[in-house]
Parts: sequence; C-alpha cells; structure tokens
Amino acid sequence: MDESIQIGTEKLLLLLGVPLNKEHSHCTALRGEDVQVLGMEVQHSWTGDLIADFVGRTLAGFPRLNVAYLISDRGTSLLAAVRRLDYSWVGDCSHEMMNVVKDLFNKDKSLQELCAAIGALRCRFLLTDWGGLLPPTLRDKDRFLRLFRIVEWVRRMDTYWEQLPDKVRRPLLFYRRQPALLRRLTRFATWWI
Repeated sequence: MDESIQIGTEKLLLLLGVPLNKEHSHCTALRGEDVQVLGMEVQHSWTGDLIADFVGRTLAGFPRLNVAYLISDRGTSLLAAVRRLDYSWVGDCSHEMMNVVKDLFNKDKSLQELCAAIGALRCRFLLTDWGGLLPPTLRDKDRFLRLFRIVEWVRRMDTYWEQLPDKVRRPLLFYRRQPALLRRLTRFATWWI
C-alpha cells in the first residue's frame, strides 16, 4: 500500500495484493504477474481515517480474501490506518535499502562526477543520431541515487562498444575510466536483485 504517488496536486492511494499459497516460496522475487491491483483512489490528501475507510471498502469487494499483513513505508497516515484496521504490518524493505545506498554512495565523489559526465553527454548527444545511446534521465530525487539506471546503461554501452565508431567512443570514454566505481555499483545492483 502506498499513498505517495502524486498526480498534480492530488495523491494516488494504491492497494496491491499478492496471493500467497502453501507452495509459494518466500525467498523468490515477485514478478509483475504475481501482483494484483486491488484498488486505487485519488484525493488531495490522505489521513489515517480516509486510508482505513478506503482499505475497508476495497477489501469488502473481495469477501474471500484473507489479509495476512499489509506492507507500506512508515508514512504516518498509512501506519494510523493499519492500527485502526488492526492488521499486521511489515515495513517496505526498499526504504531500508535506500538508506543503505545513501550511506554507501551519497557522498561518493566519483559517482557525482560520473552523473555529471552523463548529464554533459545528454546535452551533447540528445538531439543527434546517437541519442539512443543515452541512459534514461537521471533524476536528482531517484530513490537509489540512479544506481540501477547507471548500471544498466553501462552494461548496454559495453555490449555496443566494439560496434561504435571512434567519434562516438571518445565522448563515452569517461565511464570506462571509473572501473572501481562501476564494480561497486554493479556488485550492489546484483546483490539487490
């Protein structure tokens, strides 16, 4: 359950469900087909009471559903709703992992330099025939400090490297000059997955 997805001045409250059965392994990563949208609703703000009402109304539409627990971040309104509904609560591990990533990489100068160089590359390549080589926009507020986007982009560039003409390789060389950083980022991204 998450209520922080903002659409203009309104917030979307999203309730997802994952069916659990005896054969389900709790050590296996979830896939898109494992998750079902149970309900969503948009309002200007969400209080604990409004969230609890939404969850109650939504779950009433699934009379045979047995809720094992709710997963969310530590949002005050979400936790108030969980308490009001008297469900078991599990913290969203992505927030915990985000804190680990921040501790490891937030002040890493080499990562900051790499991100700046990718930004400069975007300015140089965006409206050229080579714009397709660019990574997706690296947002400043990316929860994981752009780590996954960068690792995926580096893998893609390494795959294309031999086919690229020298005039394109030269502006891309900056990322290949940081092997220690890239090993650390890749190791972390692989561990997370």
